[in-house]
Amino acid sequence: MRLRAVLGAGLMLALASSATAGPDGVADLIRSLKKDQPEVRARSARDLGKRGAAARAAVPALGAVMRQDETPEVRLAAGVALAQIGRPAVPELVKALRDEDRNTRLRAARQLAVVGPDAVDAVPALVAALRENDIGLRREVLAALGEIGPAAKDAAPALIALLAEKNKELPRRAASALARIGPVCLPVLRAALKDDREAVRYWSACALGLMGPDAEEAVPDLLVRLKEDRRASVRSMAASALAEVAAAGKARNDAAAALVAALKDPAVRPTAAHSLPQLGQAAVLKLIDGLRDKDADARLRALFVLGLMGTEARAAVPDVRQATADPDARVRALAASTLAQIDPATKRAVRAMEKAASDAKAQQLARCAAANAQMQANAIHQQAGVRSVAEVLTARQAVIAPPPISASIPPLPPQVNAQLDQIVDLIALSNGNDGGLNATAYNNALTLIDNLGPAAIPALLRGVLRWKDYQRVVVTPPPKDDD
Repeated sequence: MRLRAVLGAGLMLALASSATAGPDGVADLIRSLKKDQPEVRARSARDLGKRGAAARAAVPALGAVMRQDETPEVRLAAGVALAQIGRPAVPELVKALRDEDRNTRLRAARQLAVVGPDAVDAVPALVAALRENDIGLRREVLAALGEIGPAAKDAAPALIALLAEKNKELPRRAASALARIGPVCLPVLRAALKDDREAVRYWSACALGLMGPDAEEAVPDLLVRLKEDRRASVRSMAASALAEVAAAGKARNDAAAALVAALKDPAVRPTAAHSLPQLGQAAVLKLIDGLRDKDADARLRALFVLGLMGTEARAAVPDVRQATADPDARVRALAASTLAQIDPATKRAVRAMEKAASDAKAQQLARCAAANAQMQANAIHQQAGVRSVAEVLTARQAVIAPPPISASIPPLPPQVNAQLDQIVDLIALSNGNDGGLNATAYNNALTLIDNLGPAAIPALLRGVLRWKDYQRVVVTPPPKDDD
């Protein structure tokens, strides 16, 4: 008897639970949305949301609560519940998106983003909301379109139009939305790369870069922007995007060749140097070709990027080793430190550093240090820096333990020391109109260095060792407004 009673009680409990979970339970929760107590209304909305699409009958009531309830917590709970119900709630969220109350519109856009691809029917209303003069609302709408993804492809023209907005936040978010919508936007993005407006070209290239390998068919268009665009900002963004897009595809070799060539463009050089490592061995092969360039500065740039790549550039070891005997003292020193970066475990790297550190002319060491400062000023990045002559000297001291270099050098008068420190700082920090090192300042510094001879070395090394204070992330600047 007792067992039968227990089983009966359990059955009744299960039936009661089933009734609460079914349509009758939803109806009870809908009625509870009208209770006087805000906490009861909020709890009812949350419980309806937990039921998902099974609570679709509650959508009109939840929409009314989201728009009209006097308590913010309840309105928020109703909006979240609508998003949890999903596609059946989209019409109600669209209605809220058109509400007179700004907070309601913001909340609706956020919840449509939560619904994601199932909110495709809201795309026309979201596009219309982009035309409102409310930055906050437009920001939320852009996020929602990105979350909807490829189903939001009809929004692409409106997003392209936003790329020309003077408020820089909106173009950036529009580019992100285009990238998240994906390859279905490629036709409009490729066309936008030819737009007369600099900002549209810039942010279109940005969107393609964010899209990554899925945008590989746009590589020819990015190559044209990199080589031919009249605006430095667009060329730089095209360089960055090219590496992202071509990193895993068949266009790696073409992209690597174009980025190595772009190292000659002072305005693009930092971005190109930072982007090349993403192309792996395709970049290594093109940089090895750069080590054979007749221009010593081109050889320096190739060595610098190989150093950034670290052990991934091990295939270049024979060529970099050969560069330690280069006729140019700057190339010899940078080759020595690059060799230590890409093949640090070998004895030949140590021998190369010793050779560079014990060069016969002290002026050559000074030029080496200045050359390293020049390279860092042109292409310093947060991920890696050039190994300076200071490191070459330190490595040599660790191997053969000579006396400190300053012990045999007479001190300079304070005013000369101060002048030299200023010039070293100028070498490190100068940023001429062309985006590269100020050539006049650099040449003046080298002249003073030559005149001072060995006495200049301590100041140069102080400057190199201060580089931690100079390092900063290089971010391609957004374009200026067209004239």
